[in-house]
Amino acid sequence: MSDLNGSSNNVHRSIQENPPNRDSNRQSVVYDPSYDIIPIETNDIVRLKIFIPLATLTALFSNLVCALLVEPSMGEVNDLYYTLLTPRKFLIGIYWLLIFACQLGMSFMIVFTSNQRYRTEETKQTFVNGLGISYVCALFGFAFWPIFWSQEMFILSTIILAVIFLLLTYVMHSLWKHSPPTFIHRPFSFVLIYTPVQLFHQVLLTVDLPQSLLLSLKWYRSPLYDNWESHQQLHSWIIVGIVVVVGLINSFIIYRTREILRTVAFVYLLIAILTKGDNDSKLGKLKDSPQVAGALIAMGAIGVFSFVFGFFELDGRSGGRRGRILLEDGGIFEEEEDSSRSRAMGQEQARQSSA
Repeated sequence: MSDLNGSSNNVHRSIQENPPNRDSNRQSVVYDPSYDIIPIETNDIVRLKIFIPLATLTALFSNLVCALLVEPSMGEVNDLYYTLLTPRKFLIGIYWLLIFACQLGMSFMIVFTSNQRYRTEETKQTFVNGLGISYVCALFGFAFWPIFWSQEMFILSTIILAVIFLLLTYVMHSLWKHSPPTFIHRPFSFVLIYTPVQLFHQVLLTVDLPQSLLLSLKWYRSPLYDNWESHQQLHSWIIVGIVVVVGLINSFIIYRTREILRTVAFVYLLIAILTKGDNDSKLGKLKDSPQVAGALIAMGAIGVFSFVFGFFELDGRSGGRRGRILLEDGGIFEEEEDSSRSRAMGQEQARQSSA
């Protein structure tokens, strides 16, 4: 037994004095930091690098052609078939320019920016789990919509808009589920990813879908005879109900998310609808339908109030939790209660010492 111990000690000593040369049996490995930056889902990122720019450019090209080169253009159809929810062309055009500018920025972000700049794990998860193929399908669908709109095929355009809206609703839910980027912590992701999706979803819900629905129902002023459809007064009250439903949905989303971006976009779109009047009347919807104009103003006020109420409610809840520390055994250490308890004990000791 002693011989075995001695031999093992000698072997251990020889290994320490002459360590084996491991490098001679294998080649040197060069460290690649990209494997740490993108450890998984490389195929999903590559797929989105191809399809997001392609879908964005296709939608942009289709809208530009139908807005500038086709007769009648999209703007002319907007003015020709006037409804009580038709927006002002100039204001809605600025809104769409902002959306497409952010979408082009998103395409540059996913294609041309270096890995170390943007492809952190958090941003990668936003692209893969937040946007995904659903956003690509929504963009390709939006490339077909202006074709049907400019050809005055309003039923098909309404169906396409409804499908796009459902896809974007799923995308928005995925973004909210995977913690949407904030302007303070991730400004580029907020401006180039979250902003265009949010604005796109907002304009479909507030303007495009309701207007296209009214055109499908033929609730518009006739471009041939320059008069409204029959039962226009009854239809105006139904449109008030549409405005209220859409406004309450937007207000609920604003209250739950407390996003100033959606609040500003909602008020801006309501102003675009409110200021557009028949034959470009300066009074806008106030002249055409006072009840619809009143509903638009009321929904805008409720949207702003929902943001303010949700913001102060969040601040109150966070203030109520201030000073709490979660202990390992599941208990909660209240810093304010402990300080008040210490003050009470100090006052009691002071009274005892004075006595």
